[in-house]
Amino acid sequence: MCSGHRGTGARRSATATALVWALSLCLGASVPSGILAQQPAQDSTLQRSQQRLLEIRRERERLQQEMERLRGRVHSLASELTNIEQQVQTTGRIVSELDLQVAAMGSQIERTTADLIVAEDALFLMNSRSADSLDGRYFGPLPRSAVTGRAHPVWTKEE
Repeated sequence: MCSGHRGTGARRSATATALVWALSLCLGASVPSGILAQQPAQDSTLQRSQQRLLEIRRERERLQQEMERLRGRVHSLASELTNIEQQVQTTGRIVSELDLQVAAMGSQIERTTADLIVAEDALFLMNSRSADSLDGRYFGPLPRSAVTGRAHPVWTKEE
């Protein structure tokens, strides 16, 4: 061991570079100069590799968080889609039931007759050839003052 340079290595905080440097002072010319040049290059390569590994780990953590966020969103959308499908089915059943009720009421209305008393100054206008016309049966009687003229048919379809 070279005793004259022992303190130099201790002051360098015992890094690999300092040990190689101290060793080279002790051995003098017997150490090839290529070893001394390789050590700092290896240290910088190691530092770059460690830095890249740290970056990869950060990116992986970010991607895992993003994946969890997207999983939650997909789950939420799947639940929402299921809810909408159930609403569509329920709405279809309601519409079918209403169609049945309207059809039943329509046939009942056709069979029903009623006496209608119209006020003296009102008119009840009705299309006698159509059972489902939007006429007085839908709007009710009109005041006589609402009539502003007389209609004459221009073209009629003869049956």
